[in-house]
Amino acid sequence: MDQLEKRLNQLKNSYDELPTTDQTDQIMKRIKETEIQKKKKSWKTQLPYVASFMGVLLIGSLLVAQLLSSQNNTTGEGTNPEEETVASAVTTEQLEEKHQQLVSFYNEKKLALEQISVINIPVAEDLAHITEAKALIDQVGSPSYKKYQNEADLEKSFNEYTEFVRTRFQLPKDDLAAINESSDVVMILSKQQNLLSKFVDKRVALVKSGALNEVLSTDTSEALKQLNGGLDIDNPEVLEFATAVIENGYYFTQDEEGQFEVSINYELLLNEYGSLLDETEKQFVELMTDRIAVDHYILVTWDELAERLVQLEELQNNYQGTSNAIENEYQAVLYMYLNGGDNRPAFINGKLDPQLQESYENFLENNKDTATYSIVNEYYTLLKEENFSEQAVVDFNY
Repeated sequence: MDQLEKRLNQLKNSYDELPTTDQTDQIMKRIKETEIQKKKKSWKTQLPYVASFMGVLLIGSLLVAQLLSSQNNTTGEGTNPEEETVASAVTTEQLEEKHQQLVSFYNEKKLALEQISVINIPVAEDLAHITEAKALIDQVGSPSYKKYQNEADLEKSFNEYTEFVRTRFQLPKDDLAAINESSDVVMILSKQQNLLSKFVDKRVALVKSGALNEVLSTDTSEALKQLNGGLDIDNPEVLEFATAVIENGYYFTQDEEGQFEVSINYELLLNEYGSLLDETEKQFVELMTDRIAVDHYILVTWDELAERLVQLEELQNNYQGTSNAIENEYQAVLYMYLNGGDNRPAFINGKLDPQLQESYENFLENNKDTATYSIVNEYYTLLKEENFSEQAVVDFNY
């Protein structure tokens, strides 16, 4: 059994054990002890910013830790897992009634999200943070999920489940309006990342329909001011869209070809909410403001990509929240470091770029204490054995 398969089995075991809520501390301990997961990805077929399936496997463990940390006082610390089979103090009918109420609430929120006209979300469950809410609902419907002490405990627990679902359907603009010291800012960023493609799709639709033509035909700098400031936009559909972009923490930028794009406004988080961020959140947002790539174009050196990997690994180790945003960014940078970009391929005429080879060697010399070391070392070893031929790593998975 290879290392990736072992990790998948470990994660599956953690996911399967979720119903025993008194094991929350044990679950969290296993998560924290697990190194950054190697995600099975063939570099010939995968794109760097595709959402990670491995992140979905972690959802159950992470969201239970967030939701149920406060419930240890009612269920007891250190309870033997076998004791979870003891009959609950509430009836099956009472549990089913509360669960159906939660399902109805979820369906109402799902329908409302899919009917928002300013952005196109035909299937809400395509969004990772909505999948998290669905995963919770599937879990809490089982009688074995938790031994509820009494009706009050049942009510309290389902209020917490409902709040979790509510926040997952909440748009970033509402998250930003309610942000405070206890907010998980990385989770807000994750939600923005998940929704970004929907805003981009809406922008494309407005261009195709001709609704943006009036704005796009003006001077570029003036057009950006119009879009980002909601100034002098006569078309109500365009005005509504531009307003939604800004309110949800995005802004309009211009790509290499002069086309308008929608991007996450990381500077907004630093400028408006910087004092509310903890050190890990602040460092992550600061990293994201320093762009290292645009689409599939790498803007920095190989060594700078390597340095970003180490920084992201450290942030992931220090992060205490439930979002997979840091992990997703880590995977995107790792992909570029192993495979290159459109403007800077890793292989030239079938051979590893000598500058990238040198970067790998520098990385392996100076970063032996990182989890990334094992990935780069395995990749480099395969290449070295075949005289750095591209064919040596055609089937490399990480």
